Amino acid sequence: MNQPHFDETPAPVLRDFYRTLDIPKHATQMMIRESYVRMKAAYAQNNPALYSLFPDSQRQESLQEVERAYSVLMDPEKREDHNQQLMQRKMASLHDFQLSHVEEPAYKGFEPILPKPISTHTTQIRKRTGLFHKDPALQSQYATLIEHGNLGDGALYLALRTAAKLTLGEIQQHTNIATEHLQHIEENAFDRLLHPAYTKGFLRSYFEFLGVQDPLPLICAFMENYENWLKKNRP
Repeated sequence: MNQPHFDETPAPVLRDFYRTLDIPKHATQMMIRESYVRMKAAYAQNNPALYSLFPDSQRQESLQEVERAYSVLMDPEKREDHNQQLMQRKMASLHDFQLSHVEEPAYKGFEPILPKPISTHTTQIRKRTGLFHKDPALQSQYATLIEHGNLGDGALYLALRTAAKLTLGEIQQHTNIATEHLQHIEENAFDRLLHPAYTKGFLRSYFEFLGVQDPLPLICAFMENYENWLKKNRP
């Protein structure tokens, strides 16, 4: 009797195109288009902030992923289908998490023991930052980028965040800093930044969460550029 044949080819990994373009799930088409343009510029061949981080093959792959994300999210039907797939994956992951974290009760009638949630976002920041500090490969990438980059340039900060594989949304979730403020910093959009005191605090939290070991030179360089811009453009 012939044995049934099973296709052992792994299923393709579902990409979250919102993460690819670094936008929220409620993003408008204008936000999608603006992020698309920004991401293409970030992965451009002539971007000095990323040349030491990605080989050309990986840069091309990232550009193709950005193109795919833009194609799907700008099409209402494809976007709705993508949202449904993401929701199904989220529900499946939640189900697997609950099964793997529920302990068998010692006696019948006892409630299952669930893991205690982290109570404060400060604890989450310290936990995530600790992981970054302990990652020698990531710290080596940080050091190379900082050595060859412009300390006061937001493009360098984008490169650091890309190395850590973090989205602005994740940083907002753990630091409570709105993504638009972080984006304005990365884009050197001085005309959209808040008061220098706030901006300096944002930078401190931003680099702390990334796990940059000595962020003070970066903060000082950016604030110097910002204050110089203020002197020239605002009375």
